[in-house]
Amino acid sequence: MESNSLAVISIGYGQRMFDAKDPDRLRMEACAKETKTYNMVVLCRPKLGLHTITGQNGLVINPITTRFLPWKFCRAVMAVRALIKTAKGPVVVTSQDSFETGLIGWVATRGTNAKLNVQEHGDVFGTTLWKDEKMSNFFRFYLGLFILRTADTVRVVSDRIADTLETKGVKRTNIQKLSVMTDAAPFAASQPDPAVRQYFAPNTFIFLSVARFVPQKNLSLMLRAFIQAYQQNNRLRLLLVGDGPDAALVTEIIASSHINQSETIVQILPWTNNVPSFMASVDAYLLTSNYEGWGRVLIEAQYAKLPIVTTDVGCVGEVVFDQVDGAVVPVNDQAALTTALVAISSNTAAYTTLKQNLQAHTLPASVSYQQYAKQWISVLEHTFDTDNT
Repeated sequence: MESNSLAVISIGYGQRMFDAKDPDRLRMEACAKETKTYNMVVLCRPKLGLHTITGQNGLVINPITTRFLPWKFCRAVMAVRALIKTAKGPVVVTSQDSFETGLIGWVATRGTNAKLNVQEHGDVFGTTLWKDEKMSNFFRFYLGLFILRTADTVRVVSDRIADTLETKGVKRTNIQKLSVMTDAAPFAASQPDPAVRQYFAPNTFIFLSVARFVPQKNLSLMLRAFIQAYQQNNRLRLLLVGDGPDAALVTEIIASSHINQSETIVQILPWTNNVPSFMASVDAYLLTSNYEGWGRVLIEAQYAKLPIVTTDVGCVGEVVFDQVDGAVVPVNDQAALTTALVAISSNTAAYTTLKQNLQAHTLPASVSYQQYAKQWISVLEHTFDTDNT
């Protein structure tokens, strides 16, 4: 396929795309340069008052702002079909997930010559944990499997997800991997922020976790394991950065833990753009997710030369390795997590070895927006080389 001959229509939730300075917007504008036309259909909250805009390189962002959900679905389908009808040359529709946006893409491409590419960023089919979080996920789980099996191609972010989907009936030849773009430079060059350690007493060992407070991140496991570890090593401290629906649960667990009330053991801070400096200011990074598609934050921690304690999710086994970059424990295993927290904070020799490993570790190369765009368009072009019959 000739360069710049492909018309792309994406369906997603990226309301940040309406901010001209947002990194995701800049990345998509770079992608638009590699296409003939690039239209984004974005499902948005009505109260934001957004309107269709045109960005750099001809990127067009179309908001769907209807409040009534069934009508929002219909409007999105109609918008995609209208774009397919007016597009010149080969057309690929790519959905952000295999659920609502995947269904919109599947319906919109029926009876047309457009191809459907579905993105799978989270390893939600690898276990039952996501499916069991709430009733709606039960139905979305099986909808997602149907969409993935019938899509022309599927874009995944890790080998782990590719392996999972193959066991679920998705043809391996229809699966393409393109990992999440990592801008490593700020983390490799990060400098400590003296204010970070001032939240805690001197000579303490600080774990950092940056996350949205949602069930996927299993913050209850994190806090309970941390409290047990603190009882074995009272130098331990935890810095949580983020917010979300589970914020009240986090506060409740901390309040009921009866750990040392005379000084700060767990500090919660709101989201910050200063994550590289936070990583440079602490001793280790902690992730306790039930599932992750890629887990870019682990690679960012590697670039910051920060030893890691993580559950076995995402890029673990592909980029992050047990006893090389830190400690990998089974998902939802509180005892194993507690042991790992105590070990990495108490064994000075082992900790020093991990730091040395991180200095010598060959990490995924940081790519520019334009390099990523070329990889992205290659994945979409593959859609025309497959046969999903």
